Amino acid sequence: KQWYQRRVRGIQNIKAWLSLRSVLRRVGPQRSVGIIITSTFLIMLTILTVVCVQFFSKGGDSMNMYFTWLAIAWSMCLSIYLLRLFTLGNDINERFDSHSLLITE
Repeated sequence: KQWYQRRVRGIQNIKAWLSLRSVLRRVGPQRSVGIIITSTFLIMLTILTVVCVQFFSKGGDSMNMYFTWLAIAWSMCLSIYLLRLFTLGNDINERFDSHSLLITE
């Protein structure tokens, strides 16, 4: 299997990368995709919760609003990522839904 090659600097980053890689290898490719989707969804839900709390709280200093808009941008990026991942998964499921097609391949 080919793993993503990237320079990892620092002991903490190396430890985090090795532990993530061992978890993904241990659970297998199907479960690792599920872990990635679930964690992305939970991160996006947490960000949106923080944004809602910021919008409904009293006070509007500029630094607070900057972080709120930054969180909104991150949640939009994560939602686009999840939407793209779901549409690709749907396309793959539709393509290989036919059992006779799978047998001929």
